[in-house]
Parts: sequence; C-alpha cells; structure tokens
Amino acid sequence: MKATLISPTLSDPQTVMPRSLVWLFAFASGLSVANVYYAQPLLDALARDFAIGDAAIGGVIAATQIGCAMALLLLVPLGDRVNRRRLMATPVILLIAALAAVSMASTAVMLLGCMLAVGLLGTAMTQGLIAYAASAAAPHEQGRVVGAAQSGVFIGLLLARVFSGSISDLFGWRGVYILAALLMLGIALPLWRRL
Repeated sequence: MKATLISPTLSDPQTVMPRSLVWLFAFASGLSVANVYYAQPLLDALARDFAIGDAAIGGVIAATQIGCAMALLLLVPLGDRVNRRRLMATPVILLIAALAAVSMASTAVMLLGCMLAVGLLGTAMTQGLIAYAASAAAPHEQGRVVGAAQSGVFIGLLLARVFSGSISDLFGWRGVYILAALLMLGIALPLWRRL
C-alpha cells in the first residue's frame, strides 16, 4: 500500500486564498517597505532644508536602517505572541503618523527621530505582512502567497527611489511623505477589512 502525499485540502476549493487577498498582501508589503527607502534620492534636498552638511546627511539613511534593525530585534518577534490583526493595525496607524510627522519636520533632530520611526514601523509592518500571509495561506499555497508578498517587497524596494525622486521633482520632498502617508491610509482600510 502506497501512502499518498497529497493533502485533503488541495482538492477543497474553499481553502484557496482569493487572488485579491494575495494581491493585497503583495501591494501592502511593497508600500510598507518603500517607506523605508524614499529618503535616499532626497538627501540633497533634506541637507539643504535642514542645513545638514554633506558628511552628516547620511544620518537620515542611518536612522531608517537603525529603525529597521530595532524592528527585527524588538517588534517582529511579537508576531508569535500577539494577535496578528492587532499587530498589523498598530504599526500601520503609527507609520501613517510617522510619515505625516516627517512631512512636517522642522528641525534635523525631529527629522532623524521621525525617520527612525519610519524605519522601525515600515520594517515591522512588512515582516508582519509576510508572516501573516504565510499563516493565512493553506499549506499547499503558502509558497505562492509568500512569494507574492515577497515580490511586493522587492518591487517596493526598487520603485521607492523612482517614486520619491519623481514626486519630489513635482511637489518637493515633503510631498513625497504626504503622499506616502495617504497611500498607507488607503491600504490600511482594505487591510483592516480583509484581515
């Protein structure tokens, strides 16, 4: 007698994650990670507006990356202990606030603090979305769903710089962060409803 390796859920159409939800995971992952990288093409404008020297303006990027590291060490592990829906809602709300705060920053210290928060919350949300996608998918579709979310991350990483450079040319660097906050608000509503 030969054992079958096919899970009984494979033939059950009820266990297939809707394509719209897979796209939501991908789009939300891309948007959330993009927030961490918007500043890279904006360094000259930020240095000029905040009177930060060329040697020190890299601190903006360092602040976001320190936030990323803090998220991986302090927030992402909470995914195993805290309700994932609540864990998704809190960072997205705080990320929207941090992005809005960046757009209103009036001092270099405020800018760096807000960038630290953007790195922390953008990374926490991105990793949380990938973990949520993996746990929400049926075993036979986890690769497809997580792959889509991870693809969203890579696309977000690549397009963030193009987006921020283009928007900055039209509306200035503050416009980048206002639009980023609005985009996150726009994705927060479907995330809350669907998750």
